[in-house]
Order: sequence, then C-alpha cells, then structure tokens
Amino acid sequence: MTKKIVVGTDFSSRSDRAIRRATILAKSLSASLTLVHAVKDDQAPRLVEAERAAAESLLAEQVLAIRQIDGVACQSLVVLGDASTAFLQACKDLEPDLAVIGPHRRHLFRDVFVGTTAERAIRVSRQPVLMANGTPAGEYRHVLLAVDLSQTSAAALNAVEHLGLDRKTALSVVYVFDAPVASTMLFSGIGKADVADYVRDQEQRASQELSEFLQGHGILPATTFVRRADGPMRRSSSSWPTNWGPISWRWARMAGPDS
Repeated sequence: MTKKIVVGTDFSSRSDRAIRRATILAKSLSASLTLVHAVKDDQAPRLVEAERAAAESLLAEQVLAIRQIDGVACQSLVVLGDASTAFLQACKDLEPDLAVIGPHRRHLFRDVFVGTTAERAIRVSRQPVLMANGTPAGEYRHVLLAVDLSQTSAAALNAVEHLGLDRKTALSVVYVFDAPVASTMLFSGIGKADVADYVRDQEQRASQELSEFLQGHGILPATTFVRRADGPMRRSSSSWPTNWGPISWRWARMAGPDS
C-alpha cells in the first residue's frame, strides 16, 4: 500500500496540477507527501542561495496549505542540480512508493538530445512515475492497464497492487494481440470468411492467455479488452471509460491525463 509520495515542482501551472493530483492521491491512500524543487547549481553561489531561500519560502506556504486544507502529512525539500537529475536523486534518497510530475515542457533543440525532464524521469526512475497532464477534478475512478504478458507487465500488475489502485478504483486491462497471417491470407486469395475464422481463433487464444496471465498474478480486473493490433491503440482507447491511463507496459511508467 502507498505510504509515501514525492512530487516535483518548478512552481509552474503544470507543477500545480501535479501537486494537486499528488495531494488527492495522498489523501485517498493515507500517504505522506514531499514536495521537491530543484535549484540549478551551475551559477554564482549567491544566486544559488537566493533561489534556494525563495524556493523554501514558497514551498513552506504550499506545505502549510496542504496540511491545513487537505489534512495530508506534507514536507518539502530543495535540492541542487539539473531538474531531472536532482529529482531522480531525491527519489532515490527518499524511496517513495510513487513519484508525481507535471506534463512535458518542450524545449525543441535540447529535447532532441536529452529529452524533456518528464521523459527522463519516466525513463530512468526506479519508482512508478505518474505524469499528471490535466487539471485534477477529483479522485481517479478507473485505471486502464496495458499489458503484453511480459515480465515488465507482471511488474506493472505488482505496482498497481502495491499502490492500492486495484482497491481504490475500477481496473480494466487491455491486451493487444497480433494476427500476422491475416493479410497474407487475403493476398493469397483465401476467402474472407476463412480469414475471419483465423482472426477469431487468434483472439480466443489471446483471451485465454490474458486470463491465465491475470489469474497467475492474482488480479481480477473489472473489465478486460482484447484488441487486434491493426490500428493505433490510442484510437481504440478513446472509447474506454477511464480518467487514468493508460499505465504502460513498463511497470514504473504511468500517464494520468485527467481527461
């Protein structure tokens, strides 16, 4: 069960969304919350200290508001260094159950080489990372978990269980399968009915594999979706009822659009 949540902030409106989402989660899961802000240390010492003092003052105000208004145990931490590196180090030191960040802020040329802060945090972090894209409207009601039956998918299931999301929300699981011979069959002149039978058999096989995979990990989702990989998953996912998701195949990488 989630006991400790860390959220990164640069005092932007994007970070405000992340803090609000992290606060709602912390309150729902009875977890503590730590606000982390990074101050660049590649500048004059007096500037570093001035920025640190200003950050600590702003964080103190936010911590007090969260404690008094939301009733969440909250503290803050100012770290020195590049935003993504410092935040990742803070996560390593604090060992939270969940890290929360705001959405990407694009810097075209820099991102080509090193990626955004959010992307680097999601890629490197050892903890599950939630990126809160939209303005939170309340607690999450529905979680969508995408799996490919791999070990990383098993780790994603474990993360969902550890975070308590399967108990706090309705959980749906989607598995996209492949029917590689279908196109070849059509080009070879095989009738559409036979191709449809083949695809149906592949779907039944995929459904059975998914069922065995979930049972093997003790997860009983409210709904399962088995889809053929014949189009973008994003297009199909628009009809799935969720205000969280998807949680990706990579166990520690989550996206929360709050849409």
